[in-house]
Amino acid sequence: FLNQYGNCLAAPYFITMNLLKGIPIEETEAFYNRMGEKARNSPKGIELKESIAKMKALAPGTKAPEFTLPTVSGEELSLKSLQGHIVILDFWASWCAPCIAEMPTVKEIYAKYKDKGLKVVGISMDNSKTAWIKSIDKVQIPWAHVSSLKGMKKCPIAQLYQVYAIPKLYIIDQEGKIIAKDLRGEELKKKIDELFAHS
Repeated sequence: FLNQYGNCLAAPYFITMNLLKGIPIEETEAFYNRMGEKARNSPKGIELKESIAKMKALAPGTKAPEFTLPTVSGEELSLKSLQGHIVILDFWASWCAPCIAEMPTVKEIYAKYKDKGLKVVGISMDNSKTAWIKSIDKVQIPWAHVSSLKGMKKCPIAQLYQVYAIPKLYIIDQEGKIIAKDLRGEELKKKIDELFAHS
């Protein structure tokens, strides 16, 4: 597509679709670099360039963006306060069925490693406190929970972490660096097992 239409104004939209499908950032950037000048200078082309820069800022090995958000009880929880621990950031919402479906895996991992220092933080994309708390109780999610209660589009932390769809998950090491993101099921278990085998 890009070989033929690399300078047409649809090119950046096409590449943005790849980004949303989780194609590796290196590949997406290579696509971007093959785009013609007209396409690059279009509003969508400029937006895409910024998206690529933001995603590279969240690549494994980079420092996880700092944040502070209120917990269910209204206290503040900061990422910095969890330094020294392996942390799973789990972006979810009460209305997100795939997020809830993923919870048993994370619960199993949490039960296995919480005494060895694993921290899990549920970052909710809800905008209703009632729905958020009800869901935590119903699904019985045992880890720390925070939310800006602004919904996915307006949550400043969702923007920091490039959360356009949920579930979304990041693993952060003891030094606050991103190790991996978007692992699910067996892949996630394997990665956490590996990390604790070395820690």
